[in-house]
Amino acid sequence: MIGIPQYIERFQEKNNAKDCTGKHVVIIGGTRGLGAATAEKFAKLGASVTFVGRSQKAGDIVLRNCRANSPLAAKATFSHVLGNLSLLSEAAQVADQLDTAIAQTHRGIDALVLTAGCYGSSSTYSILGGTVKTQEQLDQWFSLLFLSRFLVIQRLMPWLKQRPGSRVINILRAGSRGSLDIDNLSMDGKSNLETISSMGLYLDATTLSLAERHHEQAFYHITAGPMVPHPVVEDTEHFPLLAWVERTLRPWLYSQSVSAYDAAEAVVYVAIQPEFGPAHSGTLMSERLENLPLTEFMRSPDTHDRIWRYALNEISFKLPNEVAKFQYASLDGDDLTNEIQITHEMYSQ
Repeated sequence: MIGIPQYIERFQEKNNAKDCTGKHVVIIGGTRGLGAATAEKFAKLGASVTFVGRSQKAGDIVLRNCRANSPLAAKATFSHVLGNLSLLSEAAQVADQLDTAIAQTHRGIDALVLTAGCYGSSSTYSILGGTVKTQEQLDQWFSLLFLSRFLVIQRLMPWLKQRPGSRVINILRAGSRGSLDIDNLSMDGKSNLETISSMGLYLDATTLSLAERHHEQAFYHITAGPMVPHPVVEDTEHFPLLAWVERTLRPWLYSQSVSAYDAAEAVVYVAIQPEFGPAHSGTLMSERLENLPLTEFMRSPDTHDRIWRYALNEISFKLPNEVAKFQYASLDGDDLTNEIQITHEMYSQ
């Protein structure tokens, strides 16, 4: 795309006028693409950033860029937590590391941004419809794009609650059309492509459910629009074929897409601007931050509740030691531990 779109220029102008000194941002999927660009933008505004990613090489580059761009007066800190969130067990370990690190600094979380895997689903194998199971016998994209994100949000909720008005921003495909088989929420028997195509619906539903339960925080799901690959590193270790495709198609991609740095302006805008707060929580938006309407399927409270309880059941059954850690993540007066027990009873019937 030639030039920066006007809506990006507007976001950029307002973002650059903000001072984020003293704020702490956590980014899940911050070593590549939109996540890396978002980390660097927050650093420029003075925020401290903790990001998660599975490439040490890419993480070192993002750390270096953040430190180089951060205002000295901000005295911001930056850290990279190495982890692969396609496994729930490793997502739990990453969440533990984040929890420990945040506890040591005595600060909460002002914004939690989840981008992990939002562009990885374009890999050739996924497009061809192949199914890849993790060691935990879950579809890799179902685990990465939905369950691991859900686990991390739940685990870090106490730190979000320390900062009234904190925001959780999921990046994938908001306002998805279609519906889900409520009696097969695990997507058993579905192809990889079918699973990926449905992930936006799961994130729509949990965004709405989180907004219903946590009234002092704000939850958003934003569509990841067409974006030129982030030039931090050619990740040939994890995406060799995708890296080759990106290099080959880059001239065409540039003509159709915005850069990762430009796309990051929208994410940062939602995270820091006053017009996005608890009063507007539970909003689904396009990459231009236009509100997207709820489909008839998504307007049903039963849909939200069934998907919420399914996800809660999955992360607590597969990770029984995590249940105790959720005890202090209150649901505005409700005890999450009690909700887990009720959910277990529902699924054991």
